[in-house]
Amino acid sequence: MKVSAILKATASPFRMHPLGVSMLLATLITAAPAFSTELSVILETSRVSPPASVAFQEERHNPMFERPLIVDGHLEYVGPGALRKVIESPFQEALSIEAGELLITRNGETHRLPVKRSKALQALLGAFEALLSGDVVRLESVFDYEVTGDVSNWTIDLKPKSRRIGKHLSSLHVVGNSNGVSRILISLRDGEWHVMSIRQEVSTL
Repeated sequence: MKVSAILKATASPFRMHPLGVSMLLATLITAAPAFSTELSVILETSRVSPPASVAFQEERHNPMFERPLIVDGHLEYVGPGALRKVIESPFQEALSIEAGELLITRNGETHRLPVKRSKALQALLGAFEALLSGDVVRLESVFDYEVTGDVSNWTIDLKPKSRRIGKHLSSLHVVGNSNGVSRILISLRDGEWHVMSIRQEVSTL
């Protein structure tokens, strides 16, 4: 039944209070659920076959910065469990997780840290790998999520299940289309946030 017909019907034998009309309209508007696509369907559109590389540009916003720091680089998906985030400009740095260790390569030197000392970074790199590999189980094990849209234009909102990770990583807002992931908003604590724009052309390593 149309909204106009409902209002006409309620005008007799009694008049509805304006507040009641407003509440009715609000109910009708919010009752229509937003279309949502299953996470597995979305991740199938973002999946790439290793070994592969995708370029990105990232804006890092921090209350301590006078202006955003812009870095360029690429993500290397070598295979299951092997993902590297390589920054090429304005400095050179590589982050990867191997055999339970976080590897940070900078200025030609590699530093190794136990993964347990950086659970938030592990979760972040793990989310990137899950998006590239289409690993639904991995995402669901670490994040609560909400999917909206369809395969031509979709978003995934991710929030860490772990309070320990949530102390550092607040949320991920992933935007994409039928060609895959196009943008990731990374919200950290203390007012810091990053926006990663991903160029959707995939290169073979």
